[in-house]
Amino acid sequence: MQRKTRWLAVFLSLALFGLVLSACQQSASLKLNLKVGDTFAVHSAVSQDMSQELMGQPMYIKQNLVFDYTWKVTDVDAEGNATIQVTYDHIAIEQTQNGQKVAYDSASDETPPKFFTGVDAMVGKSYTMVLAPTGKLKDVQGLEELFQEVTDATDLDDLQKKSFYQALVETFGEEAINEQVDMLFGQYGSAPLEVGATWEADTEYNALFPLQVHTQYTIKSLEDGKAVIALDATLKSDPEKIVDDASRIFKLSYELMGTQEGTMTVNTANGMPTESHVTQHLEGKLYVVNVDTGEKMPIPMSMDSDIQLSVTQK
Repeated sequence: MQRKTRWLAVFLSLALFGLVLSACQQSASLKLNLKVGDTFAVHSAVSQDMSQELMGQPMYIKQNLVFDYTWKVTDVDAEGNATIQVTYDHIAIEQTQNGQKVAYDSASDETPPKFFTGVDAMVGKSYTMVLAPTGKLKDVQGLEELFQEVTDATDLDDLQKKSFYQALVETFGEEAINEQVDMLFGQYGSAPLEVGATWEADTEYNALFPLQVHTQYTIKSLEDGKAVIALDATLKSDPEKIVDDASRIFKLSYELMGTQEGTMTVNTANGMPTESHVTQHLEGKLYVVNVDTGEKMPIPMSMDSDIQLSVTQK
C-alpha cells in the first residue's frame, strides 16, 4: 500500500507537472486579461519513459497520461483579479512496467484497476483559484473538500486513507499551487514583446522532483495576435536537499541533471497559451535516505518526457 500511495503522489504530480510545465511557458503575455464567462478546454498529454536500477535490478516504466480540464472564469473584480473554476473532465492513463501493462480511461464504464485507486474519483471534481492580472495566485478554495471526497471514495483502511490524503495535500495543496502559479506567470520579465527578444528566468520545480531550472526564452514570431516562443533550459537538483517521501516512511534526495526545450504559442490578448510542445531529459540518481543513520542508497535513473498542451476557448 505504501508503494501504491507513493505511486499515486508521483502520478498526480506528473499530471500536474505536465500541465504546469507547458502552461508556464506562456510568459510572453504582458498580463492575464480574462472576462467572466471565459471558458477554456485544456488538454494535457504526457508521454514518459523512465528507467531505474534498484539493487542491481533494472526497472523500466513507460506511461502515457492524458488529462482534460475545464477552466471557467466565474468572477473578475474591479482590480482584474479573476476567479477560475478548475474541473477535472477526463483522465486516461496507461503504464507498462517491466512488460506488465495496466490502463484506465475515465470515458469507459470500467472500474479502474486497484493500481489506480482514487483516479476515477477525481473526474468531475473542481476547485477554484483567484489569479491577479500578473498571474499571482491570491486564493484557493475547495481543495480540502476535493481531497476528502477523493479519499473517501477509496476502499483503503483509516491509516492508509490518512497517508493517501497527505499525499494529495503535498501534491495539490495551496502551497504547491502557489509555487506553480508563480512559475506560470512569473517568467516574462522586462523583455519587449517583439521578435528576437530574449529573457532568462530561474525557477524551482517541486511537483515531481525538486529541480532548479534556468530557462532562456526567445520570441520567434508575432502574428495574428499570437506569439511563438522558443525555450531552452537546464535542470539540476540540489544534492544536499532532503525531502519526505509521500508516505513519510523514509526520506529522499536527488542528484539529477537535464535539459528541456520546446516551443509554445501564446494568445497575447488574454495571456492564455493555445498550444505547447516541450521535451525533457533527466538523468542521475535518487537516494533513499536512512533517517536514523543518514546512509543513502543510490538508485540510478533516467527519464525522457514529451509534454503537449492545447487550450481552446469554448
